[in-house]
Amino acid sequence: MHVLQMKRWLRLFLAMVLLITGAIPAGLFSSKAAAADEPSTVAQAIARSNDGLPGTVEGYVIGYFNNNSKNQLQTEAPFSGGSNFGLADTPGETDLSKIMSVQIPSDPSVRDIFGLNKNPELFGKKVRITNGTLSSYLSLPGLKYIDSTSTTFQLIDETPVTKVANVTANPASGAVPTGTKVALETTTVGATVYYKQNTDTDYLPYTVPITVNDATHIETYAVKEGIDNSDVTRFDYTIVDNSPISISDARKATENTTVTVQGIVTYSELSGSVFNLYIQDNDAGIVVRGNASGVEVGDRIEAYGPITIYNGLVQVEASKSGFQGGYIRTVEKSQDLPSPVSLNSSHFAPGTGGTKGSGGQYEGMLVEVNNIQVTKSSSSTYTATDDHGGEMLIYAKNSPSALSVGKSYHKVTGVLTYHSTYGLELIPRTASDILEDLLSVTASTPSGGIVKGTEVTLTSPYVGAQIFYTLDGSEPTVNSTEYTQPITINQDQIIKAVATADSRVSTIFSFEYTAVNRVDGVRIHEIQGAGHYSIYDGLNVQNVDGIVTSLVNADSFYMQSIPGQEDGDPATSEGILIYKKDHGMKVKDQVKVAGKVKEYAASATDLPTTEIVASEITLEQPNVELPQPVIIGKGGRVIPNVIDSDGLSEFNPDVDAIDFYESLEGMRVQLNDATILGPYSSSPGLAVTVDNEPNKPLKTPAGGLILRGDGAGEFESSLNPQRLFINKKPSQAVTTGDKFTGPINGVLSYSGSNYKVNLEGSLPAIVSSGLQQATTSIEPNQDKLTIATFNVENFSKKDATRGNKIGNIIVNNLKSPDIIGIMEVQDNDGATDSGNTDASESFKTLLDAIKSNNGPGYQYTDIAPLNNMDGGATGGNIRVGFLYNPDRVSLKAGTKGDAITALALDASGNLSLNPGRIQPDNVAFKTSRKPLAAEFEFNGERVVVIANHFNSKGGDLAPFGNVQPVTRSSEV
Repeated sequence: MHVLQMKRWLRLFLAMVLLITGAIPAGLFSSKAAAADEPSTVAQAIARSNDGLPGTVEGYVIGYFNNNSKNQLQTEAPFSGGSNFGLADTPGETDLSKIMSVQIPSDPSVRDIFGLNKNPELFGKKVRITNGTLSSYLSLPGLKYIDSTSTTFQLIDETPVTKVANVTANPASGAVPTGTKVALETTTVGATVYYKQNTDTDYLPYTVPITVNDATHIETYAVKEGIDNSDVTRFDYTIVDNSPISISDARKATENTTVTVQGIVTYSELSGSVFNLYIQDNDAGIVVRGNASGVEVGDRIEAYGPITIYNGLVQVEASKSGFQGGYIRTVEKSQDLPSPVSLNSSHFAPGTGGTKGSGGQYEGMLVEVNNIQVTKSSSSTYTATDDHGGEMLIYAKNSPSALSVGKSYHKVTGVLTYHSTYGLELIPRTASDILEDLLSVTASTPSGGIVKGTEVTLTSPYVGAQIFYTLDGSEPTVNSTEYTQPITINQDQIIKAVATADSRVSTIFSFEYTAVNRVDGVRIHEIQGAGHYSIYDGLNVQNVDGIVTSLVNADSFYMQSIPGQEDGDPATSEGILIYKKDHGMKVKDQVKVAGKVKEYAASATDLPTTEIVASEITLEQPNVELPQPVIIGKGGRVIPNVIDSDGLSEFNPDVDAIDFYESLEGMRVQLNDATILGPYSSSPGLAVTVDNEPNKPLKTPAGGLILRGDGAGEFESSLNPQRLFINKKPSQAVTTGDKFTGPINGVLSYSGSNYKVNLEGSLPAIVSSGLQQATTSIEPNQDKLTIATFNVENFSKKDATRGNKIGNIIVNNLKSPDIIGIMEVQDNDGATDSGNTDASESFKTLLDAIKSNNGPGYQYTDIAPLNNMDGGATGGNIRVGFLYNPDRVSLKAGTKGDAITALALDASGNLSLNPGRIQPDNVAFKTSRKPLAAEFEFNGERVVVIANHFNSKGGDLAPFGNVQPVTRSSEV
């Protein structure tokens, strides 16, 4: 009876907003995408009838509307102002039905260049306005400015090119550190650059960047047949003092002080689009952040850049935006790692006033903790104790399954990091950093390939332990052969061993070796093998033949087997990466390479890339024909439907896409008529897919890919294995569903946890899909409640211009819903870490923007989070909230909750708090947004709405990483 009564007066509406921080919401995504089409003519833009959507328009400047009146068009200089101009398809147009009015912002960087009062010569010239809003302006069809990051003005030069554009230099003239490489270029396609330095009398063709080691004067010009040479341009460089200082002294420097440090890399991880390198010298450690292609653990590097602080972590930011000349250089390869510093729980305790405590001096260093007990965990973060009675945090993001709550561990090694929210944390680099028992066996040569005749030494870290082993695959015991001398490997061999001491016997340790007959004249496919790891890893090879197919940079290139030397096995790649500083090679060079084979992984969770660190490269013949590319997709090799089905336990390229791409690593490939999946991003690149008949992915109507719940078990089967990236920005803006009209050729590479095609030449032409921003088909109705969700992407009161765009979408595209679940509203000062969490002014900015777009007078409700406890940008304090139209609904009277109190339901279904947070202390919402529930009244009925903004997927391991199935820390 009670249930029936409840049903009569309570209708519960749950608006579950399943948003991922890393994804762009439909509203803003499409707004940008709408500008992706080829520029419209003025007539085409006028025909869109001020639809309020972004557009790109080209036309001729035909005058200035004086006094902002369409009836006062000035068509002769002097012009009265610079706040607008008229735009038409033909110069001299006066018919107002064929003219648009263009708004020019007060921003001097725009108005001083495109305002007619200061630039009368602009009259009659052709211009392009990219990504403005097509909206009525001055009572005419108009194009309005959005903001400086969205709308751009460009003068279209229609005069014939009679002279080569002047040469520019990167970096430009100024003070630079020793060893800086200066790149020269001209924007004139097909032109050749010439230069000379200092007292040189003759100009030389420019082919590679110029290395500056002392004060340098460069003169340069460019030549193209049929037009005049460019002017001679000059660049002057002086040398800054970049003498290395100790890491200890660098850590004491104030923020933004420029330093140079040297140290050995103990750990490397990809963070965003650049690397975090943990380095240390004899006394201290520090994190170096920047572009570090080719840098590996064990390398001694030199880094130059400013000291920055990220959530309390001290770092040298070599790639800091706006800083000229920052670098990371390899000084020596393959050095011995420093011994880890032994810490205990007392070192992890915060100091007075929340400082880093005694352990702070070891930040950035390789450390170890001993004899610990794991007491609890939250996703991949574990809390442990030791005999000192305190607690320590172990952030096992690279090997989350290697620790277990309730177990004891003899030793955990890793790097010491810091975050202002959590304090000091130890990051194990791999699972091998976690040692449960000291009574163990290690081998001098790890499992893998080994040259016949190599000796393997067995040891145990347990003092006084005896080792017993077998060579026939049987299980060793204390009655097996006792280890007394190195074991010589002359064939494929499995060594199984145990250690014994103090009446204890260890678990069994196995070392499996594949013996190789030769290292001289070995083929690329032999080095690559059918697997993710080469059996030649760590071995020196000589006389490896190949043809240079792609230049990565001055220090790396890809080469592929000479046609006729392939083995015909699709499971073994015929391409490989070569690393040699300043190699000087060119595409189409046939070469012989000698050097050490290495499996290079940029981070602990990346798949490795097989490379040869070359000691010698011999040019055999230049300008030979390149090997033919392998077609991926229909008509060639078809991509499998699953990423991984076996936890990387088998190598089966016909079944698993992660193995499929490995079998093509470093080879030339071809993508026919690829479809674009979204806008270009500098990292990881341009996402595309191909016709992959018969394994076609499930797509959205717009052409995007859909995650499939295909019931294939725990492995990564539905994360779009058919998606690839192109490392080239298109010359035009693109959006989902756009299509290339020809083949894309390039070399298949792996970086940033994604497979990418390193493009050869230029991208083919693109056909637009015509995708436009959607408008809801739901029409407002007096008797029907409308609810929507909107991710406003780190919105604060500073974003008034963007707020106007959001307001326009809410009013015109969403048709002013009665209730809106809002995500990612920041506090009033945005990403300034002031301790403030109030967002009232940010919400007011948004509400005002809606009203200015002729929308309703919304009200809002939210609950401010605790400072820096809900994720997002540090200091931003993003939260979920609700906008609601008081003319349609009312927020039921009640007690407003706070950041830490969970709401409850009474027997009648009433919320104890309104609005209130749902289980804010639940581990699922740690450092993430807490679900917010609010009760409204509509037409006399109760409606409960819940807004969720779940944890970012950015903390999950990558789908194409070396941990399979992938650890998804965002899911609890």
